[in-house]
Formats: sequence, C-alpha cells, structure tokens
Amino acid sequence: MRAGIRWVFAILVLLITGVITLFWSVSNYRSNVVVLASSTVLIHEEIYKGVCRGAAQSRHRSRLGVVPYLFSHIDRVQIAGMCEAAIASRPDLIISVGATSTQILHELLQKRQLAIPVVYVGVNDPVRIGLIESLERPGGSMTGVAEYFDPLASARLVLIVKPGVRDILIPYDSAGATVDMVIEAIVKIKNYFEPYAVQVRAMPLDSSVDVLAKFCSVISEYDLVMGIEIDPLIHQFSAGLAKLCEQFNVTFFSTISSGVVLGAAITYATSAERLGEQAIAQAEKIIFDGVSPAVMPVLAAQNARELFINMKTAMRGGCALNIEQIMRDIASEPDLGSLENKVNIIW
Repeated sequence: MRAGIRWVFAILVLLITGVITLFWSVSNYRSNVVVLASSTVLIHEEIYKGVCRGAAQSRHRSRLGVVPYLFSHIDRVQIAGMCEAAIASRPDLIISVGATSTQILHELLQKRQLAIPVVYVGVNDPVRIGLIESLERPGGSMTGVAEYFDPLASARLVLIVKPGVRDILIPYDSAGATVDMVIEAIVKIKNYFEPYAVQVRAMPLDSSVDVLAKFCSVISEYDLVMGIEIDPLIHQFSAGLAKLCEQFNVTFFSTISSGVVLGAAITYATSAERLGEQAIAQAEKIIFDGVSPAVMPVLAAQNARELFINMKTAMRGGCALNIEQIMRDIASEPDLGSLENKVNIIW
C-alpha cells in the first residue's frame, strides 16, 4: 500500500515538475524574427532600424529576437541565396523588405510547401503580383504593411511646388519586378500633365552603366526629375540621382523617405522607420497572440505621408518659394487633405 502511495506521489512530482518546466520554457522562449533587406538601399536600412526600435519598445521585448539577413545588391541570385539561408535558420517569422525579395521568398516557400509566417514591407499591389488573395483577407502565410503610391497626388504636388515646370524626366528600371505597375503609373502622370503642356519622358534603364551614361547625357534638358517609389531603381540609385540633379540645378522629386537625407528638393513620402515599427507590431500579433496571417488584413499607411521641401536645392531648381501659397494650394486639393500639418521646410 505504502509502495503504491510512493509511486503515485513520485508520478505527481514528475508531472508537476514537467508542467513547471514547460511553463518556464514557454514563458522564457525567445522568438527568432528574421529581417530580409538590402544593406545598400537607404530606405531598407531605415525600415530595419524601425523594426529594431519597435522590438526594443515592445512589451514582448525580452522574448523578441531580431536577426538581419542582408543582401548587398538588387540581384535575384544573391537575394535568392539570402532567402534560402533565412529559411534554413528555421525562423518563427520573416519580415521581408521590398517587392523583389518578397516575391523570391514567396516562390521558395511555395516550392518547399512551407508555411513560415511572413510580414512584408514596401510591396505595392501585392494582390496583383500574386503574393496574397486580398488586402482584407490575405490567405496563406503572408500579410504586410503597405505604403500605397498615388501618382496623381505626386503630380499635383509638382505643379504646386514648381508651377513653372515644363519638362519632366522619369527614369525607371526596365527589368524590375514592378515594371508593369511603374509604366502604368507613368502613363497616369503623363495624362495628368498633358492639359498643362508639361512634357513627360520615361527613360528605361537596366544597369548602373545605363544610369550614368543615359541620365548624364540628357539631364540638363529637363527641369525636374521624378523618382517613383514602386520602382526598384529609385531605391538603389537615389543618392546618385540627387547629386546629379543638384549638380545640374535640376529639381529632384523623391517619393521615398531617404530623399530627405539625400537633399532632394521635394520629398513626398512616409517615414520608413515608422513602416518598420508597424511591421514588428504585425509580427507580434502572429507570434504572441496567435493571429493567423491568412486572416490578418494588410496594414495600410495611406495617410502617413509627409511633404518635405529642401529650400536650398529647391531655390537652385527654380521652385516656388512662397510657403504660405504652397500651404493654401495644398489645402484646396481634397486628395491632399492628409498633408495638413505635415509640410516640413528644411533650410
């Protein structure tokens, strides 16, 4: 009888010890969040900083590990290799920055039939390129944070800040993953400017040699260069484009946040670090709250844009300098209402 009681007691001790050990393991588990991004594209670096800052401020910060997997070139072979390495690390979740890396990652996960949760950042029109089923209900294992590009809002801002514009150049990556969307945006911009007798030329480029050779040979013929954020080229070569525009006294209109740092005359963009913070917030819901990416709506940052005017480079490029008039013109445009109190002047 006593032996039986001892056995029951021993089993109970083992069960209680196991439960305590399991509880301790779960409560002290440190998640492995991989960030796929470029180490040479400024906006990717800013998004990564935002991810790290969001993780450091999270209520789960002691259990939230962030590991960067960085590629140095916008090259499909190198990006694919980094995606392979990220998958092999068996992460709890992957945050993928940019359309190219996210598409490659999506293809690899499908090919291997893996359901690793993915939160993407900086992917325009993910439904159209086949990453998710819908913005409201993504399906599969992928959701994200989206910053939508409105080409017509950008065009309106050009006329407000530089009303005398006559010739606009839009360089773009002819081999980029989003080339169809870029061309569609350029057509909309052309159609918008047509009644104002503003000429818009699209310049296809496919390498750094192209950028230097073609861009330098024609830049002096234009009074404004516009970069489209959904185009990979503008992320890769913004620094060079900004310097060349400044050298030739041509206005550079940037739609990515790094334009502020690079000295673009006009920057109309969302804070990249804020996008990174939102991405880690989405990741937390998946990892710690058990929300499935399949039913987690894509988080939209449509009204998070700000306008930055660098007065030094704007004056060189012949932009309007009447800030009060610019503010009134913006206020009169219904589609630019979200810019109220978001116009920043850099002297």
